[in-house]
Amino acid sequence: MKEKTYENVNKKLNKANSIEGFYANIAILVTGATDFVGKGILEKLLRVCLRIVAIFILLRPKKDQTIEQRLRKLIDDPIYDSIRINQPSVLKKIHPVKGDISLPDLGLSQEDRIMLIENVNIVFHAAATVRFNEPLNVAVDINTKGTARMIQLCKELKYVISVIYISTAYSNAYLSEIEEKVYT
Repeated sequence: MKEKTYENVNKKLNKANSIEGFYANIAILVTGATDFVGKGILEKLLRVCLRIVAIFILLRPKKDQTIEQRLRKLIDDPIYDSIRINQPSVLKKIHPVKGDISLPDLGLSQEDRIMLIENVNIVFHAAATVRFNEPLNVAVDINTKGTARMIQLCKELKYVISVIYISTAYSNAYLSEIEEKVYT
């Protein structure tokens, strides 16, 4: 995957003369799109890179919300106000995909997995848990194994250009001292 990705990035960079040009005619997969960093990535892509073909966002349903309802809630976030006002048509480029990085094969249906493999060019993996009180096995399953599951999917992508892993931007604990130990 590494050599193929470098080659694809170099080809794309040679043809593009701007960030928007680099992302022209590209399909993107974003994980963690409902969290702080993911929202920023999604907003920037929608606002600046108008020639993106599609942005697939991996969403897990919650007990009281479908992925479609979660997408609607996401788009209603104030970070997207200027896009909703000035460029509402770009919001149609967002396509929710039912999945969960903590599940085997990302919890993807076979149909969705094939669709991603056939279409995605760039991946932004920003999904993670940042809860300090999360049981260690849950944090490892989401942050470590979830990333390994994403890497496996990325290896299968037929037209991958780039994979971007985004770690935690910031976590704050309400503790006066933090020791170097595993908190439970």
